[in-house]
Amino acid sequence: MQLTPSGRSRRLTRLVTWLGAQLPYGQTQAVLAEIGGVHLSKSSCWRIMQESGACMVEALAAEEVQEKAAARAWSAPGTRPVSRERMGIALDGAMIHLIDEGWKEFKAACVFDVELETRVDRHTQDRGEFGHAVRNSYVVHLGGPTELGWKAWTEAQRRGWYAARDTLFLGDAAVWIWNQYQEHFRSSVGLVDWYHALEHLGAAKLLLYPQESAQSSRWYNQHEHLLFQGQADQVARSLLHATTETSSEPQTVALRQAAAYFSEHRDYMHYQERRDVFLSIEKGSI
Repeated sequence: MQLTPSGRSRRLTRLVTWLGAQLPYGQTQAVLAEIGGVHLSKSSCWRIMQESGACMVEALAAEEVQEKAAARAWSAPGTRPVSRERMGIALDGAMIHLIDEGWKEFKAACVFDVELETRVDRHTQDRGEFGHAVRNSYVVHLGGPTELGWKAWTEAQRRGWYAARDTLFLGDAAVWIWNQYQEHFRSSVGLVDWYHALEHLGAAKLLLYPQESAQSSRWYNQHEHLLFQGQADQVARSLLHATTETSSEPQTVALRQAAAYFSEHRDYMHYQERRDVFLSIEKGSI
């Protein structure tokens, strides 16, 4: 019966782990009872998840040790196998509320393959093949960026990153993200993700036009088009020019900060150039 030392079959352990990763323990308990005729308490579901989680952590830690050693080892040039696949990775941070601890920031990375799909580009109305993210896998760390960087690198190597023909790194403008890019992924194409770039463009529009109007929409659409074409410098110049037309010191400072965002990251904002090589850069593509 392949029973574990706890008296459970390995199949049951896998099933509880799979369900528990997607559902609260109470719902996991209900699904097992309704569909499988298996009756476990919520505390038993919790214990199985803890045991499985500990095994996963141990396995991932062992992988990370191997990848760190491989990253520091010298290899002869030209020996890397190259596939026809394209891959990408995206890093970001978010907040989570922990019981008795309050709000904490966790950091996450998504590794994905890139496949082509036929669709119409909404910016140019061209119909063609464009990349999009598939087969996503994730690593998460509640702590510093260095640890997340090594976890991301390990997951990428496990997925075959070293052999991919082309690789893409996506992130917002957070310094810690681009530090990890330089540390682990600097041979990849780096790109500020489109969603965050548009967030900053929308914030800049509100500085110029606090109230929604036809004029504000025209300004936004015009500069979105420039940004998509890779002309972030021109967007920055437009915002700096706007500082000459305002007498408000706070607004002037905010506009200069907005301009700096686009000028400082212009090398990572060549969206049209990358659209058919890699992936859809619309919100929710990952």
